Amino acid sequence: MIRNEQPVPVQRDRLGVLNVAGDLNREGLDLLRERCRAELAAQVTTLVIDFTGMTDFPSALFSLLAETGATLRHRDARLQMIGLNEAIDLIAGAGGQSTSASTA
Repeated sequence: MIRNEQPVPVQRDRLGVLNVAGDLNREGLDLLRERCRAELAAQVTTLVIDFTGMTDFPSALFSLLAETGATLRHRDARLQMIGLNEAIDLIAGAGGQSTSASTA
């Protein structure tokens, strides 16, 4: 049976991708903050941040991630982090094997 229903609009996924590597000093963190704000201004529906290769995690990074994630959730969007657990485990001396849940 064919129904004559109105089409349902589907929101296009707007993907933002940021790659972070090396030591995240103050300048790098400020740049990451600017890039996150730019992606938020672009109304992304998914923001992917790849931390593979990071060697330093300043506490301000986690504040930035909490703020960015909250803004995205408020917009019914999402934040996806790749490599964060593995990078932290490597720095903590776990030999690169993740001991925590996946962020994907």
